[in-house]
Amino acid sequence: MASSNARTPASTLPPGACSRCANPTNKKCSGCCNAPTYDEDSCNDTFYCSSACQTADWGQHKQTCKALQDRKSLHRAASLLQQTMFRIRHHASPTKSQSVRINGSQIYFQGDPAVDMPNGLHLAPFLLPLDTDRDVFNAILVFNGCMEAMAYLSSLTKNLLHRICSTIEEVYITIINPDLQIPRTFEDGQVLHVKKHGHNVYRATLKNGETWVIDPTGAQYWFKNPLRPWHSFEKQNLSEINDTYFLGHIRSEYFPRIPEVPVPAMLAQKAEKLELAAKMDSFTPSLVQFGSLLKGSNADFEEKERRFLQELEIHINKSLDELSAPGEIVRRNREVRLRRVQLLMDPSQQCQKEDLEHLSLSGKDIL
Repeated sequence: MASSNARTPASTLPPGACSRCANPTNKKCSGCCNAPTYDEDSCNDTFYCSSACQTADWGQHKQTCKALQDRKSLHRAASLLQQTMFRIRHHASPTKSQSVRINGSQIYFQGDPAVDMPNGLHLAPFLLPLDTDRDVFNAILVFNGCMEAMAYLSSLTKNLLHRICSTIEEVYITIINPDLQIPRTFEDGQVLHVKKHGHNVYRATLKNGETWVIDPTGAQYWFKNPLRPWHSFEKQNLSEINDTYFLGHIRSEYFPRIPEVPVPAMLAQKAEKLELAAKMDSFTPSLVQFGSLLKGSNADFEEKERRFLQELEIHINKSLDELSAPGEIVRRNREVRLRRVQLLMDPSQQCQKEDLEHLSLSGKDIL
């Protein structure tokens, strides 16, 4: 047996061997176990047969453990961002669903714009038949919502990631090899197949230099995992990088200035999205602080995640109630009428029909 005072070289350890003394064991370091894999040929599991061996080995394992803990935190943050976007779209979808039909790797979804809802808003609860598969539901739920995600999640992303990341960027890319496609289906039965899949994601670089993609709306392409190593994503699903922005650019600069059509319902819906995004900026969970949210055992995190999402649901519903207050509806309608007049008087500010067709075929969000 190796001496308890000497560490067995990791390269010589068989699977399931204590990293300190090489005795067989099934106990893993709880701090870094289950961290996502960055390189295919790397192993993240570190085993110890006793607390004594773990304590003795801490000087050797500390740096690796910290890096893997950051990976775990990043994965938990990505999951929270994905779940947050699911819940926002569930309560405030720009589309009222009508029907869904699945044919192989394509989902044909038909829905109407969410206009003239009973509460006066142009954002609606998203509903599908109860027997709809959950993954299919999520795919349709976030369809065409990647730019909204950049607007809604900007502040939350910063709060969750700034402690573990050196840089966080918003990247506009073109997707290739999607595992799922959702053609646009219109009331007259026509189907529009998107030629290019424009998509917005986060590129997050950990302080150890690892670069990851966080994709809160990748479910629309059947990318179920919201976190992947950037090099893997780049190899499998990235055609080109169209633009790269600082975190918050789409929320503060691009989203408010996206091309508009002088149609009252579309202008009202955009105004509501902007106001909901502003209200999401103020979301700060009281039960769970951001600093501790991503830490702890898996069981601890699951409980904190449950409480976080519970408070999030309350915040979203409260925000929508505030948006639908009679005085707010009157104010927003007045602003929409003014904006429509401005667009009609200055056609150069309008999004022309040709632009809408180009955006549709490119897969980019249309607000």
